[in-house]
Amino acid sequence: MIILDLGRSLLPVQTDGEASGAPLFLLSPEEFLSPPPCIPPGLPPYAAQGRIRFCKAEPHAGFLLGTVCVPPKGGKGRELCFAFYLFPQQLVLVAEPDCINALLRQLSQEGEPLRSPALFLRDLMDLLLDSDLQHLESLEENLERLEEDALENTPEDFSHRMLPLKKEISRFYRYYSQLLNLCGQLAENLPAGAEGQPFFSALTSRISLLREETVTLREYSLQIREVYQAQTDIRQNNIMKFLTIVTTIFFPLSVIAGWYGMNFSDMPELRWKYGYPLVAALSLLIVLLCVWLFKKRKFW
Repeated sequence: MIILDLGRSLLPVQTDGEASGAPLFLLSPEEFLSPPPCIPPGLPPYAAQGRIRFCKAEPHAGFLLGTVCVPPKGGKGRELCFAFYLFPQQLVLVAEPDCINALLRQLSQEGEPLRSPALFLRDLMDLLLDSDLQHLESLEENLERLEEDALENTPEDFSHRMLPLKKEISRFYRYYSQLLNLCGQLAENLPAGAEGQPFFSALTSRISLLREETVTLREYSLQIREVYQAQTDIRQNNIMKFLTIVTTIFFPLSVIAGWYGMNFSDMPELRWKYGYPLVAALSLLIVLLCVWLFKKRKFW
C-alpha cells in the first residue's frame, strides 16, 4: 500500500507482495475542502467548527469518521490533531503535514508490512502512546519530590507547583477516556471487510492501563494535598501552642505588675527596702516553675 500526499508517494508499504493501488491518503485541511478525484466525494465535515478538540469515532454508511487530539506533554507545544475516514479498503487522514509526517516516517522505518488501512490506523494510534508511560512516570517523580518538600519544609509555593501537575494528570485522564471510547467504536463498527478488530481490542487494553495509571496519580495528588494540609495544621498548632505557653507564663507576672501598680498609700511593700528584689525574685521563680511544669507535663 502507498500513502499519498498531493499525489506524491510519501510512505511505500507492501501487502502480500502485491500492489493495491493507493488506499492511504494524507490531506491537509485546505486540501480536504477540494479533495482529489481518488477521494470519495461528499465526505461529512470532521469538526463542527473547523477545529478538532477531542477524540471520537462515529459510524457512517460504509465508513467510520473519527478525530484524534493528543495533548502536549508537559503543557508545552501544541496539540497533535488529525481526522480520519476509514473505509474497508481505504484510509483518508486529514491533518497538518508537519504534525503527522514524522509519525508516518517512523512507521515506515519499522519495516513491518501492513495488511490493511485499519491496521495502519491502529499502528499509528499505538505509536502515539509510545512515550506516555515515561511521561506519567515523570509526573509521579514530580509528585514524590513535592511530597518530600511538603513533609520537610511545608513550601509556600506548594499550590503553584501542584496545580500544573493536577491539570496535566486530568488532561491525560480525559484523553485516555476519550481514546477508550474511540477504540471501542472502532472495534465494534469497523466497515464490512476491514480487518483489525482483535488489534483494536489489544490497543484498548493498553489505553486502559494508562488510564488506570492516571487514576492512581490523581489519588496520589490528593494524598499529597492532605499531607500538606496536615503539615500546615501541625505548624499552626505549634505556633498556637507556643503563644499559649508564653501567655500562660506571663499571665502571673501581669497580675503581679497590676497588683503593685495600684499605688495605694498603705501598701508596705512600696516603702520596704527589699520589696523590689523580692518581687523580681518572685517573678523569676514563677517563670521557672511554669517552665518546669510544662516540661513535666510534656506541653513543651
